[in-house]
Amino acid sequence: MAAFASTLSAGFVADDHRAIEGNPAFERGLGAVLRNDYWGADKAGTWRPLPQASLFADARLWSMRPGGFHLTNAVLHGAVCAILVLALGGGPAAFGPGLLAAVLAPGAEGVQAIVGRADLLLPGRGHLHDRGLRCRDRSLPFGRRKPVAGRLR
Repeated sequence: MAAFASTLSAGFVADDHRAIEGNPAFERGLGAVLRNDYWGADKAGTWRPLPQASLFADARLWSMRPGGFHLTNAVLHGAVCAILVLALGGGPAAFGPGLLAAVLAPGAEGVQAIVGRADLLLPGRGHLHDRGLRCRDRSLPFGRRKPVAGRLR
């Protein structure tokens, strides 16, 4: 996270202006944010409910001050890198890849541009999904995984 300390003083950049500052749904409340696409349009475009809800929460928490949004992105990026280290076994050999993921692109872009939050949330959500909703089925070749729901049928 220290690598991204300079982003705390940065303003909104690129698509942040349209998705956050210029998004009329942010003024109408969480329901409007979740009904609209990522850019605030009343059409089904790039609908991303988790990132949209978290950006809305940041808008309320930080009063539209970009430094707070950047702080949230840096914390989320740190959490995703920690999940990577744990997914790789958590031993000393896992810290090298975790450190590289922390400072190299594409993660860096996700921290610097606030709208990159969608990219930051995706790896963590995927890993948690894999851990929580899937289980090993020893009857499948190589202990492959299949969804728990598939086992209930």
